Amino acid sequence: MDDFPSAPRLIVVAERYDALRLMVRRVLVRARYRVAFPDADDTGLALCADPRVDLLILDAEWADDGPATIALATRLRADLPVLFIGEAGGIAGSRQHRRELRLQKPFDITALLRAVHLLVGDADRPASAAAPAV
Repeated sequence: MDDFPSAPRLIVVAERYDALRLMVRRVLVRARYRVAFPDADDTGLALCADPRVDLLILDAEWADDGPATIALATRLRADLPVLFIGEAGGIAGSRQHRRELRLQKPFDITALLRAVHLLVGDADRPASAAAPAV
């Protein structure tokens, strides 16, 4: 039996820094996920409304107000898990959504993959086996 889903899960990555966005994409693709990026002027909400999207990874500073973006995205899709990433001060505060995790920058690949696996229901997948060297 295959350890990975037959149809790879789709993850939207809304990250303001190109280098980090591309690194996250590389890690996720190697871990057999599909990745989509919102347009530069989009808050990512158009993509999040798509029922095929399995997870939103959201920079705390995306669209100037990450928490407001989470609130809007989860109004569109109450079941959409969110991985909220940011600097220490940018991710403080209470969780707004029951399927939300927070990851503080800088983070390592294993922590990223563990959070992703947990949020999309792949918690039994090994985080280190799929981690590329970056």
